[in-house]
Amino acid sequence: MAAKQDCVLAKEEVDVEGFQRKPSLHSAQLLAYNGQRTRVQFVIGGVQKGGTTTLLDALRGHPQVVMPNQEVHFFDWNSSQNITEYDLKVCGNAPADVICGDKSPSYMHTKVAIERIAIANPDMKWIL
Repeated sequence: MAAKQDCVLAKEEVDVEGFQRKPSLHSAQLLAYNGQRTRVQFVIGGVQKGGTTTLLDALRGHPQVVMPNQEVHFFDWNSSQNITEYDLKVCGNAPADVICGDKSPSYMHTKVAIERIAIANPDMKWIL
């Protein structure tokens, strides 16, 4: 089944990959993206001591990939920031043709982070 990409807070339900579910109140209250989508195209999730930093270092060595020096934790801890601030922290002043990525292993373990990522960019790629 083709995935619907309707992740809008104003709706009662969020349809991601064909599954209907209601977003948590926490997400609905904290997210105010105003229809903006993040420039970030992938996130790295995982477990602590699972090699995510090694993967980060390898990806950052590629000239077309930009990633922050530190974990941003936008989708789990710092959701009070807006998408523009998040993009600036992750992508900096990188040109539009550069791929931006974020790494926070806790994204994979935090339900609200997964919901927020789906809203901020329904096409987000995950590396686990």
